[in-house]
Amino acid sequence: MTTDAPKNRRAEPDDRREMLVAATLRCLGRDGHAGISVRRIATEAGVSVGLLNHHFGSIEALIAETY
Repeated sequence: MTTDAPKNRRAEPDDRREMLVAATLRCLGRDGHAGISVRRIATEAGVSVGLLNHHFGSIEALIAETY
């Protein structure tokens, strides 16, 4: 009997947005507003910069959503 490996599933858009907000909050807490960047947030969340831009359009929009 063989078992199929679980398939990777994409996160739902709302879940992904919440994950990005949480990563932004962690980065703000650790690095402060002056140390924040799209690349740092994307790395913290484990996603590409493009995905962050896809969901929020800009770092300013993401930070506003986080606050």
